[in-house]
Amino acid sequence: DCGHIFEVEGLDTWVETHNEGDPNEVQFKVCPKCKTPIRKSLRYGNTIKKTLADMEQIKKKQLEIGQDILSEDIQRFRREIQTLPNQRLIEKDLQKIEATINPPTDAQGRKQQVYLFPHRINAIKNQLTFLSQVVKLHDTLSPIKVSSCKFSSCTIQIQELHCAICTLQAFFMQDFLSDQQLSDIRSELQRLMCIARLCDLEFKVVTKKCTVSSIDQSKLSKVAAQLSESQRHGMKLTPDIEEEVSALIAHFNEKYAVSGLTEAERVEIVNAIGLTKGHWFKCPNGHYCIGECGGAMEKAKCPECGANIGGTNHQLLEGNQLAQEMDGASYAAWSETANLANFDPNELQRLFGV
Repeated sequence: DCGHIFEVEGLDTWVETHNEGDPNEVQFKVCPKCKTPIRKSLRYGNTIKKTLADMEQIKKKQLEIGQDILSEDIQRFRREIQTLPNQRLIEKDLQKIEATINPPTDAQGRKQQVYLFPHRINAIKNQLTFLSQVVKLHDTLSPIKVSSCKFSSCTIQIQELHCAICTLQAFFMQDFLSDQQLSDIRSELQRLMCIARLCDLEFKVVTKKCTVSSIDQSKLSKVAAQLSESQRHGMKLTPDIEEEVSALIAHFNEKYAVSGLTEAERVEIVNAIGLTKGHWFKCPNGHYCIGECGGAMEKAKCPECGANIGGTNHQLLEGNQLAQEMDGASYAAWSETANLANFDPNELQRLFGV
């Protein structure tokens, strides 16, 4: 193949005994000098044919594995896609995944066979996991109605955060990613979520005009500066900073009630109202309201901020969304996608005796 010339007996010995890498790997023999695979050679035709036959067996086995996985994993992927909220934010990425897992049709309209190799199955699993985190990121940033959040020692631009999310989103939708790349993506998503949570906290502090002590404000600014600096220099997020962010947000919520409701208050309110899941919504500014039937049929004004709320024909107005954090609902109680995923079997048994 490459044109190099060797003494016959020496080359025969090389072909019979030499293996590049793992001796159990199926691979073509290579030129001893330049490592070019030997694909065309009358002298070693039987060796080449055996290698090709072994490769065909491996391909066949891989296809069989993919076919076995298809009936289980593909159905699970479809269910996961259905449960993802705010799909308009990731619509193109979901379309790409659905094009992979849904069988195409031939000229007669018959569905063709779909083959997915294990590495592609793993790629889709990771992509759906990352996309759910991207949605959470956008949900955390969407209520922030300012262009930047200013801390004493740094300023974080909200638009830059959105751009960083989109860049990362485009990167992890690749079909082939190494373990190191996957680890880096997870770390960066965690960092962006920490920054977004701090920006959300700062925005709530300013909006609610909370009187924050200088010590607490200093802590907030210090953590924000650490995160901003680590992102700027491409350093990995350390677990202690992530824990510090969570502890700081919990401290602000407890001391200044910046989120409006504590966990105990939320549970008490949901239990007091007594509605099944999917009846809680929030206006564009994050104030909570209740949909009587679990769907939007009327337009009104938010009593807290005056924003437009509700909708018509069970379609929410722009900016309104399901308040999943109130009762853990995945869908509005009255919606095309509403199904048993919204309800706990024990709750159904309690309500209907089934």
